[in-house]
Amino acid sequence: LAQTAGTRRITADVDNVRLLNRQGTSIALIVNELVSNALKYSEGDVEVQLRDKGDYAVLTVCDSGPGFPAGFDSLKAANTGLELVNNLSQWDLGGSVTFGNIEGGGGCV
Repeated sequence: LAQTAGTRRITADVDNVRLLNRQGTSIALIVNELVSNALKYSEGDVEVQLRDKGDYAVLTVCDSGPGFPAGFDSLKAANTGLELVNNLSQWDLGGSVTFGNIEGGGGCV
């Protein structure tokens, strides 16, 4: 993905998290989709974080683009990639997904 980003940077700040192979694969697919979308719909750098919270982990992908429109609903957006993100997060990882905007500009999932 970094090769397709041009002059934009993709940074990763990742805690050491133990994962099963299937969980690692699901996270890789989710990160790929979210970073690809961030590169497609935003102008600035993309930041990926994975935080170990003990019994669970939190994955965050943020950009400095226009953010999500008011009332954005990923399930109604009819985007196959976002469906993949939702499904993998819920069914493979037992988690949830939130879409939000960063104060000052940008989206964060």
